Parts: sequence; structure tokens; C-alpha cells
Amino acid sequence: PRPAALTALSLNLGRYKGLDDYLLLSIAQLGAPRSEALDLIVASSVRDHLRYQPDSTLRAACRAAGALGDGEAVGSLIKLLKHNNTEVRSAANEALVLIGDRQLHGDPEAWGLWHRKELAWWKVESRTTFANLHSRDSAIAAQAAVEISKHRLHRRQLALELERGLEQRDPELARHIIGVLGQIASPHSSEKLLELIEHSDAELAGAARDCLARIMGRTQPRRSAIATHP
Repeated sequence: PRPAALTALSLNLGRYKGLDDYLLLSIAQLGAPRSEALDLIVASSVRDHLRYQPDSTLRAACRAAGALGDGEAVGSLIKLLKHNNTEVRSAANEALVLIGDRQLHGDPEAWGLWHRKELAWWKVESRTTFANLHSRDSAIAAQAAVEISKHRLHRRQLALELERGLEQRDPELARHIIGVLGQIASPHSSEKLLELIEHSDAELAGAARDCLARIMGRTQPRRSAIATHP
């Protein structure tokens, strides 16, 4: 099973000389687990390999961090944009594009500015935004969803709040929130959306199906890229 495979791969990182590249690329191929606890374990293990490693291991760790969507890895990835190896810089930028859902052309200053703004939002504004998302006033909740749609750091948490915001909502607001889930495209949203595709409201069920298709299209492992760069 996939969770068992991810657990084994992450626990063996650093234990066997010469195997880390293979283990990291295997993690990248499997992608983010649904379990938050397992996600934290795997991401932390990968993060440890984003510094003080051979170039090939750094590249593999970048791919794994990107596939996991690990927001905590962003600082290390930005530092690797200044690495002296072109392929390491390219792998770091690819990971940042996956995590940040934007193309800043490998510019460390631009990525650093984006990261600081995201961290500031999480520190200062996120709590109020999440509270507004759960407001009984649909207009306030809808505006909060729009605000969340502007952010990509820590997608798992964003998706979790949006899923909670779906509870006991009228179909129109629920469709709006589902649309934001599709924009954020966190693979951790799948379980709730699978429930909604059976909803009695045909438009709501259709929105859930469209959202799932968008998420699956964005988060499929890039097997060809992995195969090309051992």
C-alpha cells in the first residue's frame, strides 16, 4: 500500500549509502499522502536532504519536496536557487513552482518576497480569514474564500479550512468554495470531494467532479522527468 511504501522510504533515508537518490525519487513518484501525520514524517525526512548533500541528492530531494507540496521546504529551496550547479537550481525552481503555483523564473529575490508575504499572511491575517469563512453570513464567507484563493503556502491547511467551510452551506456558496479548492489544487481535498460527487444537487456534484479532475491533473507524478534525471 502507498502509505506503507512512503513510510518505509522515508525511514530508510540516510541509512544506506548510495540509496538516498533512489528513495527520494520514489517518494516524488508516490506524491503526498492523505494522512497528515504521515505527511509530516515524510516531508521532514525529505527536508533534511535539501542541504549538505551531493548535487544528485539535492536534485532528488527538490523533486520530492515539490511532489509533497511541502511549504516548510520553501526557505531551503530558495537558498538552492543560488547553488553553483545549474541542475540543482533548476530542480529547486521546479519544486517552488509546484508549491507556489507561480512562475518566477528561478529568481531568488522574487521567490523570497513571495515567501515573506505568505508567511506574513499566515501570521497576521489567516486566523481572521478562516473565522470569516465559517461565518453564517454567506457574503462574508464567500469573500473569505476569495482571500484564501490568493494563497498557496501550506495547501493542506488551506484545503482543510475550505472543507470545513463546506459544512451546512447552501449549494451556491458550496460551489464557490469548491471552485477555490480547485484553484488551490491540494491532493488532500480528494476525500471530501468524493463524497460530494454523489450529492443530490446536480450542479454541486458536477462542481465536485470538475474540481477533482483539476486536482488529479495537477498532482500526477511527473514520471518522465523522474526517469530522465536519475
